Amino acid sequence: SIREASRRLNVAASAVSRQLSHLQDRLGVKLFDNMGHSLRLAPAGHELLRYCRAILEDLDPTVDAISSLHGYRTGTVRIATIDSFATTLLAELISGFSQDFPSIHLSLSIHSAKDVASQVAEGFADVGFAFNVKDRDLFRILLKAEFPMGIVVSDTHPLAGKSCVTYQECVGYPIGLLKPGTSIRTALEQASTRASLPWPKYVEATSMRFLEDLARVGRHVTFQPRYRFTSGFCKSSLVFIPLDDPPKTTDEFAMIVDRRLQLRPAPKEFVSFAKRFLSERLEKTQ
Repeated sequence: SIREASRRLNVAASAVSRQLSHLQDRLGVKLFDNMGHSLRLAPAGHELLRYCRAILEDLDPTVDAISSLHGYRTGTVRIATIDSFATTLLAELISGFSQDFPSIHLSLSIHSAKDVASQVAEGFADVGFAFNVKDRDLFRILLKAEFPMGIVVSDTHPLAGKSCVTYQECVGYPIGLLKPGTSIRTALEQASTRASLPWPKYVEATSMRFLEDLARVGRHVTFQPRYRFTSGFCKSSLVFIPLDDPPKTTDEFAMIVDRRLQLRPAPKEFVSFAKRFLSERLEKTQ
């Protein structure tokens, strides 16, 4: 809407409206369809948007190349990531990178694992972090690591003192689960079917951080990969316990880029830094 555009641009809505009218008059075509309280791109608007995005994508490499002539790095790195990585190791990674490269702008967006891959493949992200990436022909896997699954509970939970647990022990307690479509969720559903166990009572969410908080304050059990506990985040009053039977599953975590594209200088610096940082940190979980 014009109101939302004016808010983001920090200009008056009337100024945005005037500029849109001026642009349509100059081009001689209708760029937007008025939907009442909002605007929708007309066919000509979609075409103009496509060309504008192409121009902006060409501009970034030019700015990066000119900056490199002066011995410093600028530019933008667009990162797409899953939620569980964004709230742990990625925060530390970005903090460290920003200290070393203060002139490089980082733009972060959070998605499902499937959508992370789509963001990279469609050119909306330079680098992606996700689990179990498909369509390997489209992507270069720059770093990968496999993580065993386990449960996370409060340190006062009845299961907290165990060195390992079975799936059947877990489903005796309320469960915190990620939304359908994740590898964890699929493995649990299959295990429940194989064991002829009723599907447990559960709370469903899109955020792993919320599920950890749920476990921290009560008796809920949440399932997650071990890598979450390689960070200083999320450790307080929580315990990770490996699973000793199905649904044993291993998730493959990967850093990906589009193999069809040449990385610009700024994303290349980020990828190099991330590989060093993550190789050292993730090795501790193997």
